[in-house]
Amino acid sequence: MKSFLSFFILLFLFSPLSKAAIGCKVIGGNTIYPNSNFYLLGVKVNGVTIGVASDVYNLTSPLYTDVSCTVPWVNSYQTTGSGVCIYGSPAVAVPLVISLCGDCVYGELVDYTTTVECNLDDHSWLFGAAAGLFGIFIIRKRNKS
Repeated sequence: MKSFLSFFILLFLFSPLSKAAIGCKVIGGNTIYPNSNFYLLGVKVNGVTIGVASDVYNLTSPLYTDVSCTVPWVNSYQTTGSGVCIYGSPAVAVPLVISLCGDCVYGELVDYTTTVECNLDDHSWLFGAAAGLFGIFIIRKRNKS
């Protein structure tokens, strides 16, 4: 039984819901790009190497800093230590080696969490209370019979 309980505690501690993620935020914008590819030799934009051993964040699956229950959005974010990242669509990319990118742009490297709190969350206590009262009603009804 102890190992079973330990398993669930470890599962909770190492679940993706309990960790912040890193993404590249558009400077002055509200978009965060969470997916990246690593290139060891660097990223070249118009023939100039702008990053050695760095990540390029893809333009796929963007998150937004605007509060909305219809699109993926981030709950909170803060700039990390280095604060600089590169995002865009490389024209030529050799995975783990080099990326040639004509439209890559600098962004802000941020830590973010994706905890979504929509209007329904404000009223969840009501659903819990209703479920509790229903349970009490059923238990009392069974004890009477």
